[in-house]
This record gives sequence, C-alpha cells and structure tokens, in this order.
Amino acid sequence: MKNLLRKGIYVSMAATSAISGLAVTNSFAEDAKSVKEYSVPVKLKKVDSKETESMGNKAIKNTATVVEKDGTVEITLDLQGMKFMNMNGHVMKLQYFDTDQNSKLNDSEVVKSVKEADLTGKLREFPSQIKIRRNASKEKYILLRVSVDAMDSISSQGGDPYLAENIGKGGQNTYLELDYDNAKLVKDNSEKENTGKDNSEKDNSINNEVKIKSSRISGNDRYETSVAISKANYSTADTVVLANGVVYADALAAAPLASLNSAPILLSESKNISPATLSEISRLKAKSVIVVGGENSISSSVVKTLEKQGLSVERISGNSRYSTALNIAKKIREKNPASKDAIVVSGENFADALSVSSLANENQSPIILTASKNMSKDVEKELNSWGVNKLTVVGGKNSVSDAAVSGVKSNKFERIQGNNRYETSALVVGKLANTGKLMLASGEKSADALSAGAVTLKSQRPLLLVSKNAISKESKELIKNNKINDLLIIGGFGSISADILKGL
Repeated sequence: MKNLLRKGIYVSMAATSAISGLAVTNSFAEDAKSVKEYSVPVKLKKVDSKETESMGNKAIKNTATVVEKDGTVEITLDLQGMKFMNMNGHVMKLQYFDTDQNSKLNDSEVVKSVKEADLTGKLREFPSQIKIRRNASKEKYILLRVSVDAMDSISSQGGDPYLAENIGKGGQNTYLELDYDNAKLVKDNSEKENTGKDNSEKDNSINNEVKIKSSRISGNDRYETSVAISKANYSTADTVVLANGVVYADALAAAPLASLNSAPILLSESKNISPATLSEISRLKAKSVIVVGGENSISSSVVKTLEKQGLSVERISGNSRYSTALNIAKKIREKNPASKDAIVVSGENFADALSVSSLANENQSPIILTASKNMSKDVEKELNSWGVNKLTVVGGKNSVSDAAVSGVKSNKFERIQGNNRYETSALVVGKLANTGKLMLASGEKSADALSAGAVTLKSQRPLLLVSKNAISKESKELIKNNKINDLLIIGGFGSISADILKGL
C-alpha cells in the first residue's frame, strides 16, 4: 500500500454513505430537568433503495443513543473502522442535511476520537463517536453525507485523502434509518419529575407511548419520490403511467387510470427522463408505458428513449387539459364499462383534483376537469352519452359553479366542499371505507400527491392533504374519530415538516 501511495494511487473502497450531524458545543442531556433516553437500532441505507444497506453501514455500530427533550433530539452514533483488503478505512467527515439534498448541509460534533492505522499504516486520529441534533422527534430517516478516506482519495485523483483540501471530495449520501419500533426506553426523567416516582419498572417498549405509527416515503426530488412510491407498492407491473413532474394538469385525471391498470405513476421532465425513472421501469419489468399529455408535457424524444428500451408506448392527450382528461376518462370507461359514475373537479384549482383520487379509485370513476364557470361542450356531450348515474362535484362553487355542471344529466348529484382544500380533503376521505391508515401529502406542492394518488386503493391508504407544518382541525377530528393509527407521509421535509404529527 505504501508503494501505491508513492505513485499517487490509493485503494478504492466500495461506495460509502454518510452519517449526518449538526455541530453542537454542549450536550443538554445532563442539564435538562426532563428528558427521555432511548437505545435505538440504526442502519445506513442506500439513497436509491431504502431496503438495501449501504456499504457504509459497516462504519457505524448498530445502536444509537437518542436523548429527547421538548421535541429536540440529540443522537449519538458510535463509529468504527471498516476492513478493506486487510487495511482500515475510516470516516473522515460527518454531516447531515436539514431536509433533502438541496437543503443546508451541517457538520456534526466529534465527541470522541481514536488512534488507529490509516490506509498507509500510519497511526492517525479518527472520530469514534459523533453527536447530532434535530428539531424533530422519532424521525425514521435522516439524509446524511459521509466522507471516507478511500473515497476521498479516488475523487481527488489519487491525492492524499488526509489533506484538508481533499477531505470531503468523495462524500456520498445515505439515509440513517432509526428503528423506533424496536427501540428501548432507557431513562425517563420526565415522569419522575412530575410524579416523584422512579420509572425503572415501567415497560421499556417505546410503542407504549406512540399512539399513531408513522413512516415517510421520499426521494431527493419529486422524480425520485415517485420512484420510491412505486417501489413501496409494486414488485412488478406490466404498465407504467408517465406524467410531467412540473406541469401537473395532464396528470390530474390519471390516478384512476393508473389504479385500474395496476400501474404506478412515475414523473418525468418534458425533454428528459431520469436514470432513476428508467431504472424503476426496468425493475418493474414493465412492458408498456401510458404517457399522459401532449409533446409539451412529455416530448417525442422521451417516447423514443422508452421505445428503445423495448417498451410499447401509448400517448393519451388532447388539445387542452380538459380534452386530455376526457380522453383519459374514455380509457377508464373502456377498461371498466360497468362504471356509471363520474367526478367533476376544477381544472384550475389543482388541490381538489388531488383530494379526489382516493374516491375515484375506490369507485373506479373517471375524473373530469372543467373551467370554473363553463364546461366544454364536447365534455358535456360525452358525459351525457354515458348515462351518468351519480355525478359528484368536489370543491366549492368558486371552483366549479352550478352553471358549469347544469347541463350534465345524472340520476344523483352530490357536491363535496369545505371551507378550504384541507377541509374538502377531509370530507372526501370521510366518504371512504375506513382502513385505519392514511397517506399524507402536501396540499401546496402537488407533485408528490400525483404519484401517491395512484396507489390509494392498492395500499388501502386514502390520501389526505395537509399543509407543510400542520394538520387541519377537521383532519385531526377525522383521524381521531376513525381511530386512524397508521400514517404514511409522502415527500421530504421541504414538503411536509418533521413536526406535522404534533398534537395528534
């Protein structure tokens, strides 16, 4: 190895992931009057596959100490060297992201160090224990970044990985997974403080104090989030629905089409399809792709890329968002001719359309888009040719006026509306079968909800819209009254904060 170093060549270590941390100078664990301490199993997982351990998992010991006080969390991780070709590789730099990879990257505090042989055999100090702080409790995943000496060497083209200018050049991202389901409560000063009694005899299972199970699916961006949703719900799928991840209109009506075809909705840029999306289509062993929207939404070059992969591609589009939704609706009726119901939402106010995906999937009903004051004559004519049994309008009269649907003939009519998008969403969910589970998606950033809307029936999780930092009063009442005990959050912390479950 020393000879290799003289030539400026360093041994490559397998891709290693990060451990996150925020630099702090003082621990609050000893000073706090009311704290809880847990022993939590931890692993490092690959960013593109949370089911798979990263190679960097060998760099941390499998249990973390978590100290919790008033929603602030201090996480202590113990590090260890990684054996590679009878040599020791070590973590050099430890950082964590506030939310996703586009957010602030923070340094951790090194609590302890140890002297061990470096890649050359020379004794050198390496961090053996680090501490980070978070402003949210019981996070299942934290996006981290680590730099390992071997990877830094590769990224600096054979340079000395221990020089300050080279440390961090080979840093890679990973998720720190904290398994709170199997955590143990080690110390609880809060109850002792309040009652004066020692709690050493209480059940150590953390689950005794967590009334609602929660988890999160997210990726580094909207495209990777759609991939993560697909992976969580499908091992294989013959068909995939592909929609534009920026211009939402064409994809709004696609949820029941995807559900009927047992297909995930994956997102793409207009002119380029990401490697992660192509990889997911390959993993699914898909044979066909349904593209929703015209060439301004998904270009012909993307279609050609798909066809080169041996995929059959069908495009559903129209000369407007309303005609595109109508053509999607026709495909739904071809697939399910027994359905006699239809749902109408605003083609201008996207939140209502996102709310209704669960209802459309459960009833296998098409979603029709309309302008607020006037429905297209072509759309109205088509609806009347179906012999609609029940017409459901979702949204208030400012979104879809009575005049807009007055020309549609149906045996039954219902309007579902709340004072805002969140109340409307809660009212929609209240119409559905209670499974004890929900998905939470942003009512402000629509992209994640587009993909989530396709799997509400398959996952048995209706979709409930929430704001970034709070669940509405109506939604809290829905969760309480229906005894919902399992919440799946869709999207990163930039879409839905870590504090979203406070007050439940």
